[in-house]
Amino acid sequence: MRCFQFCVLIFFWLLCGPMLSQEIVPADSLNQFDSKGKKDGVWIEYISEYFCPVKKEKKATYFRYVKYQHGVIFHTSILKFNFISKKQNRIVTPVKIDSMNKPVMLDGKFDFYDAKKNTIFMTCFFKNGWLEKMIGYDVTGKYMAMEMDYLEKYNGIESSYLFTYYNEKGEITNQTYGILENSKWRTVRIK
Repeated sequence: MRCFQFCVLIFFWLLCGPMLSQEIVPADSLNQFDSKGKKDGVWIEYISEYFCPVKKEKKATYFRYVKYQHGVIFHTSILKFNFISKKQNRIVTPVKIDSMNKPVMLDGKFDFYDAKKNTIFMTCFFKNGWLEKMIGYDVTGKYMAMEMDYLEKYNGIESSYLFTYYNEKGEITNQTYGILENSKWRTVRIK
């Protein structure tokens, strides 16, 4: 089971990256392409009530922002996991569904629970549609095993984030920055 948890945490680390801005993005600057036809800048991602990406706005319950750099996504979806589903797990959310059936911007704290064990396995904090922090818990849900802080930047580089691992005593065992430069990822370990 610890192997599965470690794999999930590595998966988060590899697929999740930083946000460039915590502001609401003007509509005329969304969903743009660069000169080579690759996604560039801020894009909207629509999400179902079970936190799965959907392509059509009318099928969405929520939306959030993701950032591309010349076709490379550096804040990819945390929501593309088979274990976040209607049947297996539940999500505790502060967001109220819009009565007009329009997607609601993600904002606030979202807790994800294992339905079989009734233990927390992940908490995400959104502000104005941007993911600011994600916490992963050990398989028992008793302690924080990892944290990804998208507001913590490496040497002021906007497209960077801090990834921290903890042991069962709450002590830091590893800290690494993920950095996207020139459409390529690199890491810098600090502990």
